[in-house]
Amino acid sequence: MSYIETRIAKKGDVLAAAKEGIKMEVRADYSEIEEGWRLVVLYWRGEEYWSYEGRLFRAVSQAAAFEHGRKQYSQLLGEPREAGRKFSAAYVAARSALEKKITAVWAAAGGTEPNLIKPGRIKFDWQRGEPMLKVTRGSTIDVLESRYNPEFAAYRDAALAEVKQQS
Repeated sequence: MSYIETRIAKKGDVLAAAKEGIKMEVRADYSEIEEGWRLVVLYWRGEEYWSYEGRLFRAVSQAAAFEHGRKQYSQLLGEPREAGRKFSAAYVAARSALEKKITAVWAAAGGTEPNLIKPGRIKFDWQRGEPMLKVTRGSTIDVLESRYNPEFAAYRDAALAEVKQQS
């Protein structure tokens, strides 16, 4: 059995090698000592063999580990996360439009309602299967809709219906 001496690569080294178009071997390796998986990137750069190890993660199966490793690698390269995996394109579009409308309605209120709390990010409620407005006070959105933008409720319902139709 022969061994090859490798240089330990950092994130910047992997990014530079990817920009140069160097062919890399990407895999997820299981460590019995650490009892978890790690993303491993191996590549030749000139005469030297480079090795990068990602952060430790757990996975229920080997296939799940490979999928997680692939996501970790694409994240390492700075690629955008796959919106289609977790959210459909219609949901992402409806969510961003909804956030813009909420921001506009909130700006229209302009501090005239001192007891209103600004709504937070829109999350997805997986049990109900629909976008969920994360607000500190439940009546905040309804009050804003009724006082400053009456057609907003119809717009929101249409966006939610479109998301349900897509899924």
